[in-house]
Amino acid sequence: TSLYTPFTPLLAWLLFRKAPGLRIAAAVTVALAGVVVLTGPSGLGFGIHELLVVGGAVCWAFQILLIDRLARNHPTAPFAAMFFLWTGLLALPGLIGVNPHAAIAALFRADLQLPIWGLVIVSTLFTLIVLVHFQPRLDPNRAALLYVLEPAFAAVFAASIHGEPFEGFKLVGCLMILAANVLVELPKPTLRAAGSSGQ
Repeated sequence: TSLYTPFTPLLAWLLFRKAPGLRIAAAVTVALAGVVVLTGPSGLGFGIHELLVVGGAVCWAFQILLIDRLARNHPTAPFAAMFFLWTGLLALPGLIGVNPHAAIAALFRADLQLPIWGLVIVSTLFTLIVLVHFQPRLDPNRAALLYVLEPAFAAVFAASIHGEPFEGFKLVGCLMILAANVLVELPKPTLRAAGSSGQ
């Protein structure tokens, strides 16, 4: 899903004729390479499931651009609520083939209450409100680069909380993603600094 990182500037260029700068292009390249390294050699297969994930990445890129274009003009909570509602409605086709009785029964299982409500309230509603409130303050390309820190944090949490192995290639991938974000945050050289360096 981290492919939304290059898809965001690509769609911004195709839809809004807003070409990414050289620094954004370089940072996106480094971040995407970091995700590939973090994934490791076993995660590079491609089939129907991966194709669906690529489609999801395109949808994420559209979401980043939509929030950038629309959220700044509306109050955060109502906009987040409507965004949540439309996302749920658009996701309904994904329920085709799901046994409705089993799904409803799972909602009431005692051992699933904490994970379900944690996903709904913390990981979805709260996160969406924070995202809708703060993302419009960033350029959408920079927001996409910031979001791609998620797999790096996921790898660290998986190692620290669940004891999954944290091989050297994962560390390299995390550092590359972090470096991409540092790159776009570095101050641009001023004309005076550029002139003095040339003397």
